[in-house]
Order: sequence, then structure tokens, then C-alpha cells
Amino acid sequence: MGSERIKLRILIPLTIAIVGLLGAFISGAFRLLNNDLNGEIRHYLTSVKKVIKSRHHNDVEVMSASLQYLQENQTLRNAYTQRDRGRLAQLMTIYFHELKHNHNITHFSIHDPDGSNFLRLHQPHHFGDRIQRFTFEKAAESGAPFFGMELNPDGLFILRMVSPWYVDGKLLAYLEIGKELKYMTRSVPAELGVNVIAFVNKAYVDRRKWEERHKTVDSNDTWNDYRDFVIIDKSMSVQPALINDFLSIDHSLHDQLPLRFTQNDRCYMTSVFQLIDAQNRDVGDMMVFYDVTDQVGRAHRLLFLISTICVVVGLGLFVSFYKMLDSLEQELSESRDRVLQESRKRLEVEQKHARELARHVIEVEIAKTKALNAAREAEKAKEEAEKAQLELQNRIERNIPVKGR
Repeated sequence: MGSERIKLRILIPLTIAIVGLLGAFISGAFRLLNNDLNGEIRHYLTSVKKVIKSRHHNDVEVMSASLQYLQENQTLRNAYTQRDRGRLAQLMTIYFHELKHNHNITHFSIHDPDGSNFLRLHQPHHFGDRIQRFTFEKAAESGAPFFGMELNPDGLFILRMVSPWYVDGKLLAYLEIGKELKYMTRSVPAELGVNVIAFVNKAYVDRRKWEERHKTVDSNDTWNDYRDFVIIDKSMSVQPALINDFLSIDHSLHDQLPLRFTQNDRCYMTSVFQLIDAQNRDVGDMMVFYDVTDQVGRAHRLLFLISTICVVVGLGLFVSFYKMLDSLEQELSESRDRVLQESRKRLEVEQKHARELARHVIEVEIAKTKALNAAREAEKAKEEAEKAQLELQNRIERNIPVKGR
């Protein structure tokens, strides 16, 4: 019983200590791996953002160079001066198709100095309406090229550049070139291994026009999928319930609350940046989704390996201590048995010696008693002899005959 209590007193706190240390180590390893993974993914998503912004600047440069080329084209200038819409469309279509094929340019227009549209290459049969967009108004106001992202009522988000067309210092017309957002981001998923979804706030979109446009595209998105936003472009489908709440929080919290979710057995992590239009309005968000299934799988496998090693080491320590304590316990038990046996033998010897000593004491006491009795008898005999002698002497002195004489 005593040895068992020793084992329990040592093994219980030791087991608690080992489990606590291993748990702390595994937890720390998990946090470290998770932080490293999140940091790596954030860095990659930040790089993706930079690539998208770089593409945006490249598109602006392409648009600027294209407009400058058209302004210097004498044939185009003559066709416009002669108000020959058909000839002008024929001449510009070739160049427009080249830009569309090489740079995904989607819009090309010429507007009269009063703001009336003269020609739309992307909608040749729609002309004559008055242009009142912000980019046009700013170009007309400044007399210089102006560009920016503009959101159409139907949800199209377009990078537009409007440039005044001067000839001999006189305003001839306005040239406008544009590129839809989806063509600005469509190449990113294939090149960088990510997916993008662009959302705009419903407050800036006309529901009827948005739904009409979505009838012409292969999309299962509906107006009510999200509380405050609608999708204007995407390279993957997501379940609205997974990101509805995330879209509604303040932008400053997006990096503090990274969104990681699982869909169709794939794990995604996303980064968000705002869609700012030419009027500097926050009209929506672009979410970049990065498939981190492989990275998370590797992290989990590494964590499982670390956990397994820790458990094996912990069990090894426990077994080692158990065997050591068991061996120590056996040695203590054997030592205790030997001590008990020696104690019993010593006790028996001592008891035997005590019995012998007691016997000797008794014998001495008996002998002493006998000696005392003998001494008493001798003393008594001496006293009687002395008494007899004294009596004899008295008789002699009195001349009393002594018996026997």
C-alpha cells in the first residue's frame, strides 16, 4: 500500500505536467503554423491586389495611347468633319476590334462638343443621346483627358477615359474609350490561381436594369442573394450565407477578421478591397478568393505529425517513469521485507535475551532470598548460642549446677 501511494503521488502530478506541457506545445505549434499560413496567404493576396492595380494602370496607358493615335489620324478626322457616320464607323471598327482582341477594350465612342453622342462602336445603332456622365463632364470642364471607374445603372463597372479632340486649338469632339471591370480582372484567376467576385451596393444600381442585363448572361444570381449588395462579376460561385455578414462589416475590420470558409470540400481565404468610382465613392467591394486547401492540408498533416510525436514522446516518458517507479517500488518493497525480516529476527533474539535475562534475574533473586534466609537462620542460631552461653555463665556464677555435669 505504501509503495502504491508513492507511485500515485509521483505519477499523477507527473502525468498532469506532461499533458500540460505537450498541450501547450501543440497549441503553440498550431498558432505558429496558423499565423505563418495566414501571413503567407495575406502576403500573396496583397500581391494579387497589386497586380490588379498594376493592370489598371496599364489599361489607362493603353487607353491614353489609343486616343492619342486616333486624334492624330487624319482619315478619321476627315470622316468625322464630313459627318460621315458610316465611314467613320468602318474606319474605327478595325482599330476597335484590334484593341478588343489585344486589350479587351469594350467601349469606343465619339461625342460632339455639345455632349451629344455621334457614334458608339459597341452599340452602332444607339446614338444621338446626351452624355451626362461624370468622366465626360470632368473632361469637358478641364479641357484635358479624364479617366475613372464608372458604375452604370445596370451594374456594369467600366474604366472610362474621355479625351477632348482638338484640331488647331479648336475643340472638334470628345473621344471615349472604356473597359469593363470583368475584363480587367478576368485574366487574374487563370494567371495567379485565385478567383474574384465583384459586388456593388444596391443603392447605386437600378434593380430592373440589373435584372434585365442578367437575363442575357448565364448567371443564377438574384437580386435578393445579398442584403446590401449584388454581384456584377465573378469567376466562381459562393454560397451567399457564407459571406453576407462579412460584406456588411466595416472595411477597416476586413484584415483583422480574415474570412476563411469551406465550400464543396475546398477551403478558401479571401481578401477584400474597395471599388472606388471616379467620384471617389465607395460603390462596392472586390473579393479575391484564394484556394488554400492544399496549404491547410499540409499544415494539418504537419500538426498531426507534431501531435503524434508529442503523444509518443509523452507516452514514452510516462512508460519510462512508470517502469522506473515500478522498479524502485519493487526495490523498496524488497528492502522493506528484508528490514522487516531482520527486525523480526532481532526482535526474537532480543526477546530470547530478555527471557534469559529475566530467568537469570529470577535465579539471582531466588539465590539471594535463600542466602538471606540462610543468613537469618545463622544469625538466629548465633543469637541462640550466645543466649545459651550467657545463660550458662549466669548459672556458673550462681553456683547452679549445670545439666550434664
